[in-house]
Amino acid sequence: MNQKILNIIDLLEKISNQAFQEQVWINQKIWNRASSLGETINLLDDYHFFEDLEAKKIALLDAKMNKLISSFVAEILEYDEPIDIREIHQDTNWLKIMSDAKVLVEEFKLKKYVIHD
Repeated sequence: MNQKILNIIDLLEKISNQAFQEQVWINQKIWNRASSLGETINLLDDYHFFEDLEAKKIALLDAKMNKLISSFVAEILEYDEPIDIREIHQDTNWLKIMSDAKVLVEEFKLKKYVIHD
């Protein structure tokens, strides 16, 4: 698995992981390069995740999963982070984004994707 995909998986795991978000984003107990929701999205952008999906350079093998990843991208890019980050886990929109991210992590870990250069 190439490093770019490993980095994307790592960031998607952070988006799906409530314990990580509580430690790093909310309580700032430990430092991580994905130090906030905004920084996590910026890091995905740095790895050209959104651009590569749009250009079909990265695609999941299952059509249903491609619809899920398209929906996930739209939802996370349009997500309005709460003013008080401690409220994020009460937001049903965020909980859906977390759930979708968890599914996408499994798809990538099971190598159910293709990369077109």
